[in-house]
Amino acid sequence: MEDRIKSKRVGKVNICEIFGNFRDAFARRGKVAITQLAQQQTADLLLNVTGLTDIDEFGTAILMETAPAFRRSALLAEPSRLSGKLDFIRLGRKFQVMTHPAEAATSFSNEFAELPAGFVDGEERRGFVRLKTALPAQFKPHDKSVPGPAYFAVITNLSENGLYAEFIESEAETLAVKNLDPMELKLLDIKIVLPKLVAIDARAKVIHVKKGEGGIGMEFYHFAGGDRQKLAGWLAQSFAASSPIQGGVSNEKV
Repeated sequence: MEDRIKSKRVGKVNICEIFGNFRDAFARRGKVAITQLAQQQTADLLLNVTGLTDIDEFGTAILMETAPAFRRSALLAEPSRLSGKLDFIRLGRKFQVMTHPAEAATSFSNEFAELPAGFVDGEERRGFVRLKTALPAQFKPHDKSVPGPAYFAVITNLSENGLYAEFIESEAETLAVKNLDPMELKLLDIKIVLPKLVAIDARAKVIHVKKGEGGIGMEFYHFAGGDRQKLAGWLAQSFAASSPIQGGVSNEKV
């Protein structure tokens, strides 16, 4: 596997993925890249090392040195790595340890919803209020016979009609491109987590998913119980208040 670092920002969270071997010269370059993230206006770090092949004491020391530069630092790693490698155990002294993307999506729900200030308001299109957001979401194929994992992503554009979500893990993006072909009209069961951990359950169809764009567009097909009204009320309230937590609408991808 190629040694590389991939990073993106969602809300107030820097998501940094490390692939390959974090040792020697590559570890030094990694320190520079992570330190630069700490100098941005975001205050939190989610360090994903599920794609890491190996790390030595030098690489571990570098990560432990950079962790305090963030308000909050979390480590997303496979349980087997944490239990079998002393270096990973040492990292747990500086990082909040998480073993699944779902845990990260829930734990950082408030931070994902803290977009930088500077937006003006939402926007009305095709009869639906559309807001720029940063909300945790989980979705999976509705048809149980269709193979595919549960995906975890962060919704960055939301309306009563549909959404656009960005993946927490680049591996999830790759699997979505492979398994969720919009032309097959597959339905997904999706759970959206609003602020204060209010959950919305819906069924949606895939509109588009393309490798390299980092996300997936969906159109709602069905809501559970009164969840459509719950979502509509939250969107209307957020739109009227022009809350900095929700942000404005950018060019739409749904």
